[in-house]
Amino acid sequence: MTQNEMLEIMSRHKLSRADIAAISGKSQRQVFSWEKGIFSVPRTVALMLYALDEGKVDAKWVIAKIHKENMDLIRS
Repeated sequence: MTQNEMLEIMSRHKLSRADIAAISGKSQRQVFSWEKGIFSVPRTVALMLYALDEGKVDAKWVIAKIHKENMDLIRS
């Protein structure tokens, strides 16, 4: 996945850098480095974004699952 493909998918689905960080489990700084082409978008992140763009998964569902997992970790 190119940086432009990632940015186009983010724009189409109104995803912020924070959303991509939550989905990928990476920092917003890391997402920024993908946006700028400093580092390549990891394959797992690319696959998630492609699946989202093709309607295979829903961004709100993914983000809700990530937030639920984070809350479960905090409660532990």
